Amino acid sequence: MKNTLLVLCEGSSIDKETGQWSIFNHIENFKIDAPDKNKENISIKGKFSLVSFWTKEDDSESGKFDIKYEFIAPDGEVLMDSSDLNLDVKKGATIKHRLKMRQVSFKGEGKHFFRALKKEEGEYKKVAEIPVKLTLNS
Repeated sequence: MKNTLLVLCEGSSIDKETGQWSIFNHIENFKIDAPDKNKENISIKGKFSLVSFWTKEDDSESGKFDIKYEFIAPDGEVLMDSSDLNLDVKKGATIKHRLKMRQVSFKGEGKHFFRALKKEEGEYKKVAEIPVKLTLNS
């Protein structure tokens, strides 16, 4: 399976008739007012979606596969690790998946990363990564 899209956004919707997705307010940066710039743990509350699209690279691949998502701090610490997700894709289809979140928790200012991982031979391997930057205004 190949990841063809990974994006953090404020929301997404799916048209019931066509199956087409709409992605709203793509997020790359958060800029917040923080009187204490040395504050280490910061949570931003809201409605967020991590949207990913997956396609088969060839027809010999199994129809089922396991994925998970992680959110990584600038120092490499894993701040969020989703539970294992099992997806099933039919021949020639694209799987569209979203993980809904009520907050994003950061470890200080700087560039953090959302990662999509796919299980291969019993281990999860990174297949996509996007940066999300937190800037604190004092």
